[in-house]
Amino acid sequence: MRTILERLNGWQRLWVVVTAVYGLAVGVFTVSLLPTDSEVTSLWASAALGELAGDIGKSLNKDVSVWDLKESESFKNKTDKEIAEKITENAKNINQDDPDKKNLASFRKNILFIERDYQERLENVLKEQLKVIGIALLAWLLPASGLYILGYAAAWVYRGFRQK
Repeated sequence: MRTILERLNGWQRLWVVVTAVYGLAVGVFTVSLLPTDSEVTSLWASAALGELAGDIGKSLNKDVSVWDLKESESFKNKTDKEIAEKITENAKNINQDDPDKKNLASFRKNILFIERDYQERLENVLKEQLKVIGIALLAWLLPASGLYILGYAAAWVYRGFRQK
């Protein structure tokens, strides 16, 4: 009994090889696009640092960069998760009843909004990964199927001209 691959003609075998190589390329590209918890946490820390840098810059009337803050004693040698959590925790602890801290109300609100947004993103990482994988499967299957159908149609037309 012959296997399925042994029953394929040369063009079909070529299609299998091309589809496999294309699938490998799509797979490698997809893995590089998959969102991870650490990427989302890194973006969260960057957003929180950006908000903090803007707020400090306004109060000091000078530009403060995210890089300067990340290299400061408060955040040096800390992970992105620790940075995001520290900024968020400090924002939550701002006493809005204190008249000296009334100007920090918008900072607190923005940091809490950033936290809520990124916590939601962290909860949905798996869902986003599955979405990327689904799109990649379609990006692999549709062209592969289209190529096979096109080849089959071309063979059908060619056979029509060869009939006696």
